[in-house]
Amino acid sequence: MSNFALSAITTIRNNTSKILGRFSPKLDPAYLGHRVNLPNPGDAKELLVQLFGDAIAELIGSENIDTNTWVENWIHNRIEEKTINLAGQNLTIDSEILCQIISADSPDLNTKIASATKISLGKKAPKLASQLFQYGDIQIEDSDISFAKLTHHKNIFLPQQKRPMLTLGTIIKSITSNLYYICMQQRCDSVRIQGDRRFLFLPLEQNEDHCSIIVSKESKFRINESSYALKTIKFRANNDEQAIYAVKNDNGKYLFTSIHQEQYEWVVDLKEMHAQRIVNNYCAQLSRVGLNESEWLRLQAK
Repeated sequence: MSNFALSAITTIRNNTSKILGRFSPKLDPAYLGHRVNLPNPGDAKELLVQLFGDAIAELIGSENIDTNTWVENWIHNRIEEKTINLAGQNLTIDSEILCQIISADSPDLNTKIASATKISLGKKAPKLASQLFQYGDIQIEDSDISFAKLTHHKNIFLPQQKRPMLTLGTIIKSITSNLYYICMQQRCDSVRIQGDRRFLFLPLEQNEDHCSIIVSKESKFRINESSYALKTIKFRANNDEQAIYAVKNDNGKYLFTSIHQEQYEWVVDLKEMHAQRIVNNYCAQLSRVGLNESEWLRLQAK
């Protein structure tokens, strides 16, 4: 991971002139024309951040960074022969076996492992994959959680410097009940607010074994996507900001305060596409059709 980060930084540095060419002063009039047309001029900065991030991602993606050789070198430099217990099976692995597993063509991990070790782990194999590569004093669960947060969390550099805004994908925790919620309000309905506005939330339920959202090692959640679980909370926007922003308290925590003076601690924001997937899954639940029909006929279709 660090090798990739360094290669990406090198790519950016080597292409500075190309980046500046795309973000040239010739675009200033167009940008200012865009900004002056917006009801909320602050949105213009968000567009710049998005455009620059997309440009950097395209630039790095176009570079031929050969991660395959990194993988094999990593395995040979760090993995020694060892026996580990996975799914009740004692599995002996070394660098050659891991290279064989990681380069196999089969899409099924258990098939790859069985082919290299003659031992089958069954359906549990995918969840145990990271343990194959454990070395030194690294804790596998900590490694998995940190990588999951990197892929899902929008805020990977904490503590947060900018005041969080309440919008789609924002996770909050009630100060009074310690219950967690995720905001379902679309981004276009989270800005240009005059006065009060209701925000939609779904509750997060603690679930160690089947979680879809990880906040920390101790906080793993599933989303209650039942239609009856939807919660609304009303907030009031500052007239100058036209959005709901958290306020930092004396302990350094950001709090959202409802019109009823209920306080909710900002926890993290999910990345846009992950948050949108949650909305899509919830809408799919709403579109279910319940019919009174022949039970015999319904069972034939299963």
